[in-house]
Amino acid sequence: MIDDVMDYNAVALQLLKKCTQFKSSNVCRRDEKTNSLEALHLLWTSNLVNEVEYSAAVYESLVSMFASNVFRPLPSVAYSELTEEHKAEIVSEYEHIRLVYRAFQAFLKLDRFRQRKAQPHFDRKFVDGLVCRLNSILTAERINARDTIGYLYDDCPFLRPHIFQSAISELTDFTCSSSYQHNGIVLVLDVLRDTVIYTPISDTALDEFAKILLRLVNHDTLIMFDEKLLDCLAVLDRNGDDLVPQMLVAVLRLWQQDNDKAFMYLRMVESLYGLCDSEQWSSLQPRVLRLVANILESVDSELSDKAMSFWNRIFIDKYHLNDNSAKPRSTLYVSQDDDHDDDDDERQ
Repeated sequence: MIDDVMDYNAVALQLLKKCTQFKSSNVCRRDEKTNSLEALHLLWTSNLVNEVEYSAAVYESLVSMFASNVFRPLPSVAYSELTEEHKAEIVSEYEHIRLVYRAFQAFLKLDRFRQRKAQPHFDRKFVDGLVCRLNSILTAERINARDTIGYLYDDCPFLRPHIFQSAISELTDFTCSSSYQHNGIVLVLDVLRDTVIYTPISDTALDEFAKILLRLVNHDTLIMFDEKLLDCLAVLDRNGDDLVPQMLVAVLRLWQQDNDKAFMYLRMVESLYGLCDSEQWSSLQPRVLRLVANILESVDSELSDKAMSFWNRIFIDKYHLNDNSAKPRSTLYVSQDDDHDDDDDERQ
């Protein structure tokens, strides 16, 4: 059995060595790399070898192979702006990278994956490089990066603070440029939300996250991630802080300045309404109703219908609430697409 284990380690190291080089113009070398990546995936998904105890050298070589292939410069322009030749080159290049992700994930799923052997090689720099892949122009890579982060989160608890801080850094860079479009901003927000839910985070780090969310509402591309932003806000505000009214004030201010985005702001206000308690809401209700009243007769029938629905919801809730009762707080963000009847019943 010892000889078998040593053989498996030797085979893995030999295959990893063939995959470490990022790319080659030599067709034979590319084919050899493809075959080696396929073999690694097969090796680590076979039930016959799932109980093998891999050496520290395999962990080190695996991380090196992954980094040398995946952590490459990302194009700084949108996919639609690339030439057809450049698009073909990127897609061809990703065919190998896809196999790298697949082999790496297969290793993380092994029953005998040992975080103590992985820890010397998984550091903040590694996590930074992986989180950066969430901004890839290729949807397939963004999904692969997200899934890999999830596996690392589950298998390596020591990486969870790094994952949170790396995502915060990515979000901060995005926030600093109001016109910058991030290809995977919704995935970055998902990572942060899930980390806050399932991992103890320091109050200082949570405060930093809250401040970033409040600044994000001013971003030019808000319409691409407004629901995810409120999703994160709801998780942060579950302890009864003042984030919801602060965000509501910010949204109302923007709405007053730019009525062309009234539909998005109305959608956000309605969701924030579901998160406010009665005392928080009462002081802001007059401002909200003035803005809603302005669009009740909008020529945009969809907008006016939505405004009327929200208007009625507010007054129905008010009618059913006793003077001394507090509106129950939601702990999760209520999506615009959800049926709100259940929420209304809960407030009765």
